[in-house]
Amino acid sequence: MLYLTGRKLEANYRLEHWMGILDPEIFAQPHYSFIVNLNYVDSVTKEWVNMSCGDKEYSVYTSTRKIGAFKKSFLNFGKR
Repeated sequence: MLYLTGRKLEANYRLEHWMGILDPEIFAQPHYSFIVNLNYVDSVTKEWVNMSCGDKEYSVYTSTRKIGAFKKSFLNFGKR
């Protein structure tokens, strides 16, 4: 399921497909089940990535194996 601004879209592609076509400087994977747009990330903890878009707030799980690379991407994104 893709959550876009204002709508949801169902797709039958694996996350590897999306990671292959999305810009890795803007999109990162905090968990095997999620890809997030770093423009919308508010905070990152050991267990959660908290995001907001307009008046909606979202939280997604992190995984122990993915959180280090995700935090690195998030910190590098903030330096742009």
